[in-house]
Amino acid sequence: MKITAMVLFLGACVIPQAFTSAFAADPLGFYVGGAIGEGTIKFQQVAEGTALGFDEHHLAWKLDVGVRPFLPLGAEIEYFDFGHPHANLGSASADARVNGVALFAVGYLPLSVPFFDLYGKAGFAHLQSTIHAEPNVFLGTACSPSHPIFGACGFSQDQSNTRFGWGLGAQVKVSAAALRIRAEYERFNSSNGDPSMFSLGVIWNFWLPMKHPDHNLAD
Repeated sequence: MKITAMVLFLGACVIPQAFTSAFAADPLGFYVGGAIGEGTIKFQQVAEGTALGFDEHHLAWKLDVGVRPFLPLGAEIEYFDFGHPHANLGSASADARVNGVALFAVGYLPLSVPFFDLYGKAGFAHLQSTIHAEPNVFLGTACSPSHPIFGACGFSQDQSNTRFGWGLGAQVKVSAAALRIRAEYERFNSSNGDPSMFSLGVIWNFWLPMKHPDHNLAD
């Protein structure tokens, strides 16, 4: 609760008086959440005129921690896992995994509907990408036969890099500004192909009630 109190104090110090009445109707603060959905992982490897394309879907999930100190603006830290899809690509089989941590700035559209939000977010993510592929033909030796892309023993790649990411979403308030249901699409830039996720989840707000300045203290 110390984090919540600090966020509320900083918000109270810097938010213009013009937003005071809006805060009373829509309290802001610290929130946590999670979501599951469908992740898409892509990569393409080309060698000696032969190309291997991987474009597969898998169960994905994420966890969010965020704060919304201003009505139209907020920020989120997110851990995401796009799943571990596997594919048979004819002459080869392959699997991939992408996970990481992202930091987003979040902007909310100023809608007049009190229980509904549309938002967009942009920021950077530290991606951990793992790709493994090998020929499908196996002769019982220590490694599969030579392949134009994978060589004799297959192909593996493990990368860690920081990339730009963005997302679009909508959320519906379910109970008195505490519980919200979210639908969201996210995408991250990557040299191997941009991983993406469509998810459905919930967030829970932790906030302290704020009175409108015109309210009587005896209420």
